[in-house]
Amino acid sequence: MITLYILQNQHGYFLQKTIADKTAKIRYVWSDGQELNKIFRTIHKDEAINMMFESGFHNVELRINVREYPASGKGLPTIPAEDMPEPLPDPVIETAEDERSGASAETAIGEAPLSG
Repeated sequence: MITLYILQNQHGYFLQKTIADKTAKIRYVWSDGQELNKIFRTIHKDEAINMMFESGFHNVELRINVREYPASGKGLPTIPAEDMPEPLPDPVIETAEDERSGASAETAIGEAPLSG
């Protein structure tokens, strides 16, 4: 059986990898784990520990734990219901107009910030 290592903060949220739309840069946010295929996961504990330190580097109040769960047949972590946090509200995409250029920009509201 394969063991997967994932990161969970003190509020119960899991580290999730997202890709910014226009820049194609990878960034990390804290999620409620409803989409298991997006959760940061690795089979290497040392890689999870490295990511734990990188994620908490700029916020000393953030407490991150490396959690281990068995992998399902699809390679996703099998997380028991008691380890799942309260669901976050769905992100709302708002279009805001830049006052200087008149260009519109989209912002997501409702994500758990990386810092906490």
